Amino acid sequence: VAVASVLCDERRFWFGGCMRKCAVLLLVVLAVLSSSCVIGELPEDLTEALPEKCEEREPMPWRSWDWDCYPNGNWRSAAVTTKGGDIDARLRFSEDGRKSWDQRYVPVGKEFPEIMNTKWFSNGQLRMKDYFGNAGFRRQSVWYENGQLSHDGPGHGGSGEHSEWYEGGEVQAVGNIDSGVKVGVWEYYNKDGTIEEAGEYVDGVRSGEWTSLGSAKQVLGKYFDGKPCRGSYRDGKLHGRWVCPTTKSPRTSPELYLYFESGKHVRSQWTGLSFR
Repeated sequence: VAVASVLCDERRFWFGGCMRKCAVLLLVVLAVLSSSCVIGELPEDLTEALPEKCEEREPMPWRSWDWDCYPNGNWRSAAVTTKGGDIDARLRFSEDGRKSWDQRYVPVGKEFPEIMNTKWFSNGQLRMKDYFGNAGFRRQSVWYENGQLSHDGPGHGGSGEHSEWYEGGEVQAVGNIDSGVKVGVWEYYNKDGTIEEAGEYVDGVRSGEWTSLGSAKQVLGKYFDGKPCRGSYRDGKLHGRWVCPTTKSPRTSPELYLYFESGKHVRSQWTGLSFR
């Protein structure tokens, strides 16, 4: 308003068209003031907007909100929404006052919102982050309580590369997800870095050629020498002949054959010997 009055010098108020300029500038100033006073922005850490104790809460004139308290006076949960619904956030706490869940809800259209969830362990260590967009969880990261990443990928309903780790940091699995289901080649690892299983998924179902180190250990027993079995899946079930090589064969054959029909083991065979 002060800026507008300066522009409106009396000597050219009526002749320079300043009345129209003043009116426009005044409307802009009022709009900015109205926006900043009524809408506001939530802080990155929503706890900064809350009183230390739940019992000390007071009405917030430009937001609608709800809350719940523990018997000791600490916050159990709090939900805050701006009066136009432009920003919505929810918090949950453990009884000792630690934040355990933070959810931010940002409407990007009448039908599809965006949601960012963050969760923590009771020791304060980050537990999970996921982003929920138009077609489900587009990205999700989950941690072990020791701080090591457990898995990272598109999550429920999303698409993209997915990775998993053991608690000690070793790679456990790598593959791709399309619209929430496993597709393409996946590899599963042991903690020592050797491949436990590897093969292809079609629409979330194991299909075609696979290798399996665990199966070799199980069927060969004392004859296992570190090589995986090789065979096929059909409609997600073991099918046809699986070949398990070994240099420790009790016979001259360097391989054990296993035969399956729709997941059912029907017979096994070394060279020159067949048994069920």
